[in-house]
Amino acid sequence: MTADHQLVCADLCHAGSCRPKCSLEVVDELLSVPESVTGEEMDLLLDFRSLLRTRSNAEAALRSFCDLRRRLEQRHYLAFYRLRRWLENQVVATVSSAGSNQNAHVHLRLEFYCVEAIRRQCVCAALQKGFSSSIPSLGFIFVPEPQVVQAPSSQEALILY
Repeated sequence: MTADHQLVCADLCHAGSCRPKCSLEVVDELLSVPESVTGEEMDLLLDFRSLLRTRSNAEAALRSFCDLRRRLEQRHYLAFYRLRRWLENQVVATVSSAGSNQNAHVHLRLEFYCVEAIRRQCVCAALQKGFSSSIPSLGFIFVPEPQVVQAPSSQEALILY
């Protein structure tokens, strides 16, 4: 994939058209370039890839991404731009209040290199949207992958989000 094609893919990436496996392709590209990462960085990339593949722990994936971003972004800016856009489309912050049933979902913005700074930014965004709690609780979750359902009477598939 050429750098121009990668940039176009990243520019067109938004929640409605984002491909769930795009991030795995980016990580695979980083792993496939000889001598572009150290052995330790390769181990971290493989761990990050596993977290993305299973989509089971969004917070761990964000922590791993932030660590890798601090280490590799200067050498691999375009790849981390693509990963950042993908994560912003595939992960949301959920803010809740222990004393009430109030919940808010906040769009993720990866403007910082630290999960705690991102967490604070998300809580502030929820408060600006009208969420009120003296002790908010915040977590990160992956957006459910779209499911393709085959229509029984035709060959057209329905995509459910």
